[in-house]
Amino acid sequence: MSVDPSALKVDELKVELSKRGLAVSGRKADLVSRLQMALDDEEFGLSLDTPTAANASAAPFSAPEAAAEPAAAPEP
Repeated sequence: MSVDPSALKVDELKVELSKRGLAVSGRKADLVSRLQMALDDEEFGLSLDTPTAANASAAPFSAPEAAAEPAAAPEP
């Protein structure tokens, strides 16, 4: 049986979320999104919280180092 989260009422969303052990707090849009992600994970084995082998081995992002201050111009 397929569930369309956007068609559910807040109480129904909370029931479906609690069945999956997920948080039931937040606005309806948050609940819909949370349930949709859980359904996608159940159907396709997707999980945004778990790194995949491809992105786990990638080097973490590091911010570029600040540029050194420019040298003072020589006085005339």
